[in-house]
Amino acid sequence: MTGASQSSELQRLRRLALPAVALLFIALSIWLLRLDLMLRNDAAPNGIVSFELAGNGERAQAMIDSWSPSAREAVMLIQGLDYLYLLVYPAFLSLLCFKLADRIGGGWGRAGTSLGSGVWLCAPFDAVENQALIAQVMHGASDELARRAYLAAVPKFLFFTLAVAFVLAAGTVALLRRGGRAV
Repeated sequence: MTGASQSSELQRLRRLALPAVALLFIALSIWLLRLDLMLRNDAAPNGIVSFELAGNGERAQAMIDSWSPSAREAVMLIQGLDYLYLLVYPAFLSLLCFKLADRIGGGWGRAGTSLGSGVWLCAPFDAVENQALIAQVMHGASDELARRAYLAAVPKFLFFTLAVAFVLAAGTVALLRRGGRAV
């Protein structure tokens, strides 16, 4: 296979994968959001995100203590589902970044290709964060575990935010270049 035909085949596979990954992303996002709503209170106003960014054992334990037994079960279910989600959301964002990179080209294309690959860095950070959160719910919060979760969450959110920002900006550029027609 030549380089051009390999590239074309890769683009075709990405096009085929995008709808399935998008459906899985949407379904898991809705499920996780519904579970997260059970966690929102004065101690954890942003639900699981508050817990991820607690940063120290005292704040993390205050959140754990504020949750009912069913809310703590929801935390554990969220963490279990997140091990699947940490593969789904980078795949979804990656496919979107690559699609937009192929569509727009130039500097946008290079940025999209970099971010399409780079967004996969979310997955290992998310896995480390999940392990630290699970350990705190099961065995009690500690400064070490809360710090580990925080230090994994921050770069995860950074890579995620960069990819989402690219998708929004490049999607807008693509729409404007095509006179408002769908990308």
